[in-house]
Amino acid sequence: MLDATSVEHDAGNVAVNGFLLDMPLLFEQFVTGALREATGHLVYARGNEDPARHVVRQSGIEIFCHAVDLSLAPDELIGRMRDLAAAIAAASR
Repeated sequence: MLDATSVEHDAGNVAVNGFLLDMPLLFEQFVTGALREATGHLVYARGNEDPARHVVRQSGIEIFCHAVDLSLAPDELIGRMRDLAAAIAAASR
């Protein structure tokens, strides 16, 4: 996740503290961990599109898409992920 990347260490009068994160990888790891027990649904960070359901033609396969609102407080976000996992598990029974 941390890519051993930082600001340059050249001489100067600007002080910078920080590190870089691979946010897509971090999100993927979060979703994988939160939904480890329930697989088969597409989960993505909420953008401008509403969640949807897609049917793959001539296969009978349905893909359920779920948008996760990353602006929620951490405890609420984890709660929503638990609710989503429970709903997915219930639907797969």
